[in-house]
Amino acid sequence: REVRAAARIRHPNVVEFLDVGRTATGLSFYVMEYLDGETLAATVAREGALPPQRACALTIQILRALEAAHQRGVVHRDLKPSNCLRLGTPGNELIKLLDFGIAKVSSEDPLETDLTRTGSVLGTPSYMSPEQAVGGQVDLRADIYSAGVILFELLTGQVPFTSSSPMGVLSRHINEEPPRPRQLA
Repeated sequence: REVRAAARIRHPNVVEFLDVGRTATGLSFYVMEYLDGETLAATVAREGALPPQRACALTIQILRALEAAHQRGVVHRDLKPSNCLRLGTPGNELIKLLDFGIAKVSSEDPLETDLTRTGSVLGTPSYMSPEQAVGGQVDLRADIYSAGVILFELLTGQVPFTSSSPMGVLSRHINEEPPRPRQLA
């Protein structure tokens, strides 16, 4: 499923799939381009809040990847810093969007099955849009919300909502306004 979703997208900010197939014993495999970098999650864990210009430059690359995905009918649904690989050094960085494992693909192909139905909640609570958190209909706006949460984290060094449980985080996304980034950084 991940390969089918990502293979639809050809963009410099999306990981490239080079091959897909089955072994002689029936195991499925795929081959992706080799990328030597670190996730944005690792960058924020090591560096904390990033300078605004750098945070915005990285987020713009994420948004370009999403634009390419959305134009091909793919909604990522699990956008988070650990699914954004950062290559290069500050001032010369490239983001590659990874992990289309729970992506929603618009398709007329009867063999294409939707992994989730309305009422299901899949994704990472800290980055979920309110409609995704309640199991509602998810479209490209959910990815844009998640990109906003990533930008918030890049600017402040933390996500807008925390709780002692995943359900607590989801509830806060649904019911609360996020703090202003200036309050935290």
